[in-house]
Amino acid sequence: MDTSREMRAMAMIAFPCPPLPVAGVNRNNEPIVINSHDMLAFLMNTAALRDVASENAVRQRLQMKLQIEYETTLKSGDAWGTMTNFTRRYMMSYCPAALDQVRFLPFDASTPPIRAQVRGWLAARHILADQEAKAKDFDGLHDDVLYGKCLVMGKEHI
Repeated sequence: MDTSREMRAMAMIAFPCPPLPVAGVNRNNEPIVINSHDMLAFLMNTAALRDVASENAVRQRLQMKLQIEYETTLKSGDAWGTMTNFTRRYMMSYCPAALDQVRFLPFDASTPPIRAQVRGWLAARHILADQEAKAKDFDGLHDDVLYGKCLVMGKEHI
């Protein structure tokens, strides 16, 4: 039984970027699209199981620094590049050597399951802002509009 699943879900809702499409491969070495939030949740769980105080302290300082940089960089205009770079660097705070090759795909590479998770993340962010919303409220939005709405909600809770 995974007793930390709910905590990781809350952390993903608080994460300022929505689920993003990442290039991956399956067991047969065939290309697939992976959800960045799933990867991050796995990394969080692994770090929690390891529970090395010195690693946790370094990671916490780095993540705080990244958060400040993200807030500043987001104003530059390249929203997609800023979100993917922040998410990559945040992941690397868990595993610096192994994640520098993470390759984010364009927003329109999102699969139906990722889009569903993006809509859920967006609804949750609205709820955090005391605005009623349901994931189905964002059904049918083109990827650029959907991620654009995510960017607005991500900025509101930084």
